[in-house]
Amino acid sequence: MKRSNLLLVPCTVGVALLSSSCEAAIRGQVQSQPIEIDEEERSRHVHPQEFFRDVDLVDSQQENTSSPHRELIPKSTRIIGGRVAADNRYRYTVSLQANGVHFCGGVLVAIDTVLTAAHCTNQVSESSTPITVVVGRHDLSSSEGEELAVEEELVHPKHLQTVEYDNDFALLFLKRPTTSKVDFVTLNHGSSRPTRNQSVKVLGWGDTDVTKRSEGSDLLNEASLRIIPNQRCNDVEGYWSGMFVSFNGYIADSMVCAAFQDRDACQGDSGGPLIVKGSNGDEDLLVGLVSWGLGCANDFPGVYSRVSSGYNWIRREVCKRSILPPEKFDCEPF
Repeated sequence: MKRSNLLLVPCTVGVALLSSSCEAAIRGQVQSQPIEIDEEERSRHVHPQEFFRDVDLVDSQQENTSSPHRELIPKSTRIIGGRVAADNRYRYTVSLQANGVHFCGGVLVAIDTVLTAAHCTNQVSESSTPITVVVGRHDLSSSEGEELAVEEELVHPKHLQTVEYDNDFALLFLKRPTTSKVDFVTLNHGSSRPTRNQSVKVLGWGDTDVTKRSEGSDLLNEASLRIIPNQRCNDVEGYWSGMFVSFNGYIADSMVCAAFQDRDACQGDSGGPLIVKGSNGDEDLLVGLVSWGLGCANDFPGVYSRVSSGYNWIRREVCKRSILPPEKFDCEPF
């Protein structure tokens, strides 16, 4: 016997219900997809809790807290299950704003170019409200840093070609380069990383309390997660908000999943970075961008755009359009 199975593919990791709480809903884009799964197929799938049986539950977030920036603070004021990031530690992380309101994150990949999720763009959301990129502002309630206008949006040409949120990449080319002191993150281009169970961090100014919708943080937050293999992620199923849901068939090669108990990105974090934190002087490695998921910090993993999947397109377009592309891109062939 078949049963109805509703799979929601929201615009950000963490939309709790089909409602205007999602930033894409605010910008005119809320989607749902009904699908059917028979009992035999359902029996082969993995309950969400199975993820955590194979995840190393050593708390990768318990680092040296001698710095005041790493002081543990109440959960209600953090990215879900995370903490306030050290000021100026992740200066490549930017805020995308419309009419002065934060709605998505992004990553500065050149002095005049931002990488973000395709669903954060006006082109995809069909919004006419200009997007402002805020650079160098750890505390969004302050006036530090710069506010830069977007000259051009470029969405990945294969966005949405196979499944919802496939190739969820976009580049924003700024009207002028930033003059702020910024660091750049290394973009992952190898398929061998990230590895199963690898420790990663997600960054953003999104919602900090799953019980309160649309209450983002003024301060940049971080949360430590673990990588879940795509096949394992594809097999997850279970009940969510009273509905039986499944990820089967929705996890494309251009995606990567990450989870950790009671930690997650949430509404407003879309387009923000998922990184492998650098050590011993190494730069951080960008492995994903916040893309989609079901609810926040529940039994279902978050799904991110896999940067290595979009790397060739990102490199080619930045080399062609940026006034000063990163040396690591080796733009001579272009």
